[in-house]
Amino acid sequence: MPPAQVVSRVLHDVKDTYTSIDGFSLPIRPYEGMVSRCKEIYSNSDNVSTVSKIVVNGNLYYIFRYCYLSLTLQKPRRDDMERYHMMLAQNLMVLLGQLPLTMEPSDENAEALLLGVSSLIYVLIFLN
Repeated sequence: MPPAQVVSRVLHDVKDTYTSIDGFSLPIRPYEGMVSRCKEIYSNSDNVSTVSKIVVNGNLYYIFRYCYLSLTLQKPRRDDMERYHMMLAQNLMVLLGQLPLTMEPSDENAEALLLGVSSLIYVLIFLN
């Protein structure tokens, strides 16, 4: 995961445009929910479920992607956004591999699976 201060700054930077990030028809959590989830993950990462980590990683993947593709950033910060974006993609793939084959039906599980599949498609397209 990117450092907490980087995530905090990015979430602050996209606050006013956050709802437009889902213009790609992607499953992005509401802003306040995302901020709350990030605080939960960064303050207590040992006791957070894999599904919750997938939800946060997946949403941050799209937010960082939006930042480096859409925001006007100076070169060093843009490079950092791209590096963190790829880090989040790799983390997401590792976390998806840790999911059990049988999962209870829930909104969070469905969100995690949807984020995993949609980001996997973007990663495969991006890398090819």
